[in-house]
Amino acid sequence: MQVTLEKTGDLEGRVKVEVTQNDYLDKVNKELKEIGRTRVIPGFRKGHVSIDQLRRRFGKEVKSHVLNEEVYRSVIEYIRENKLEVLGEPLPVEVKEINLDDTDYTFEYEVGLAPAIEANIDKEITVPFYTIEVSDEMVKEQDTALCERFGAQVPGEEVDAKALVKGAIMQLNADGTVNTEENAIQVVDGIVAPCISPTKTRLPCSSARKWATKWFSTPSGHATATPPNSLRCFTSKKTAQPK
Repeated sequence: MQVTLEKTGDLEGRVKVEVTQNDYLDKVNKELKEIGRTRVIPGFRKGHVSIDQLRRRFGKEVKSHVLNEEVYRSVIEYIRENKLEVLGEPLPVEVKEINLDDTDYTFEYEVGLAPAIEANIDKEITVPFYTIEVSDEMVKEQDTALCERFGAQVPGEEVDAKALVKGAIMQLNADGTVNTEENAIQVVDGIVAPCISPTKTRLPCSSARKWATKWFSTPSGHATATPPNSLRCFTSKKTAQPK
């Protein structure tokens, strides 16, 4: 994987990542074999699914997931190894659909470079000092926010309205069985997040379900229309909210 930096201004730059098949193929195959070894796939005994079947069912999803991870990791490593002073996070130059049938790819990220700052501080400089009164309500709000933000990920069959659920997601048929057709939605590493309405109000579970099942975003970033109640989550994990 070749990573280069092109300065486009005094405080801007563009990181270019060139990816070949050899950069990700081994990890894709490893994750496919792990799926076959650990996941219960309808129509097959656990651990007895051929790599060709796994590649047909999950190949594009796994490839998209691996590409996302490997490319972004290489950008971060390049910044760290070259000791670049970057403001914020690298942002994709263009968000677009890629052809997962291709083997080689090129990705570009824009980065903001920190300016050189000279600060002469001596005893003549004074700054204001503020005394802020912290109420019990402020402490409680901050405590609740930290618990929600840093909750532990634990396996679970039930979730609450604020939980972030991760796991395999399969499309169901009308009778509740798993749809095993080639074009069925089968997301290996899906995420279902709390739903916020257009009014920025957190919806209750029953209402949020109507919003969440209308559109589902795959790891490759493609929005897919799905009918209500057509997705099912297996081996789910939830972000627990500490009490």
